[in-house]
This record gives sequence, structure tokens and C-alpha cells, in this order.
Amino acid sequence: MGKMELNQPVVKQLFPKSLIASILGEIIDVFGCYTGQVMNEKALIGLFADDPDGFIACACMCQKLLSIWRLSVSDAMCSACNDRGIRLPAVNTKPIIAFSSRHTARSDENWIIPAHQDWASNLGSLRGFTCWLPLVDVPHELGPIEIIPGSESRGFLPHVMYNRIPILCDQPSDDQYTAYPVEVGDAIFFNTLTIHRSGINMTDDRIRISLHFRYDDALDPELAARKYPKNRTDGGPGMEQTR
Repeated sequence: MGKMELNQPVVKQLFPKSLIASILGEIIDVFGCYTGQVMNEKALIGLFADDPDGFIACACMCQKLLSIWRLSVSDAMCSACNDRGIRLPAVNTKPIIAFSSRHTARSDENWIIPAHQDWASNLGSLRGFTCWLPLVDVPHELGPIEIIPGSESRGFLPHVMYNRIPILCDQPSDDQYTAYPVEVGDAIFFNTLTIHRSGINMTDDRIRISLHFRYDDALDPELAARKYPKNRTDGGPGMEQTR
């Protein structure tokens, strides 16, 4: 397991490459079961072009895979929670899988999300954090996640709805961001108040596939005082509750 450097968002080789490759293989198998074909990135792009509803149905099924859920509560992830000051870890949202490409998106917000703080959607513990885990190597051309280091210290900032996604009312300038290219096995951790945005996948034939996990501290008095509010993904009101 990689060393946890709390002042750096990237943890190198938190998980074995073979484990991540196995999970990606299961995801591809789900799509293959649906299509009856051997799948690769080109075939995934073709499926979305021909049958976007089928593609989305497969993606939703993949989020239910036990291997992904096991990853979310693995010893490595539990250690990451403890190392970051979470005394009693709790899952904020179910695991999310993202297929980032202009060729696998119905609209821009499905693959390019402007600057935002996850807390606007999660309403969780102020100690909580997001884990962004790539299932493929993500060099610069594939659009690695872009973060403004230390921005969690600014507190929660006003958001506005961008179609169905809350984004910052005032978008920071480009020079404030740092992009974090990563390899399979690496993980990126950041507080849910950290300002970040999607990197842009500049390729025509590659998909940036990633998993997103979000965690709370169930013993956070501030969270308890808000009666453990529901977030957007489990039926709560979402951003409007934070105004």
C-alpha cells in the first residue's frame, strides 16, 4: 500500500495494479454481456453512439459490483479515513463510476464539470473527503482531475445549478489549478470543500474511466447538529439546503 502523505492529494499505488485491472475487467464484462460482443474502448464508444440508454444501464449495473463495494470498504480505504482524522468512517454516497469522453456523454455536464465543491451535493461532514480512483492511466491528454490546493480553507462558497449539477457561482481563474496525472493503482484524496473541476479529455478514442468514493465522519458534532442530512443522491434536497 502506498504511503499516505496528507499534504499531497495523490497516494501512489494505494491499490495493486492487478486488483484495479481485475475490476476494470469485470466492468468490461458487464458491457460484453449486454452486447454479446468482446468489448474495448472503441466498442464502448460505438455502443454509446448506437444505444446510449443501454450504455447507461450497463454503467449503472457496474456501480453495483461487489468488487467495487469491497474496494470502498477495504483496509486501505479505512486506513485513509483514519489517517485523515475520521474517527468513525461512514459512506456518504454509493460508489460512482464515470466514463469521461465527449463520445460517451449526452451533454457537457456529463463529462466536463466546472469548478465546484463536492459538499454542495453531499451535505456531509466537514471532515469528509472524496477519493478519486482511476481505472486507467490518466496522463495529461486524458484530462486528469484539476484541484486548487488548500482551497478547502475558504469554507463553503455559493453555488448555482449547472443543469443538474451544482457549480461555483464565481469560477476561479485557470492559473489557480493543479492537474494531477495518475497511474492505475494511484488514488487522489481531497476534502469535500476543496475546489476542483474535471480535466478535459483531449483524445478522440480514449475514455477516462474512474471511480469516486465519498466518506463522512459519523462522530462529527457539526454533522450531528444538522441531523445527518440527506444529500442529493439519497433523496435529500441537495444544494438548496446549504444556502
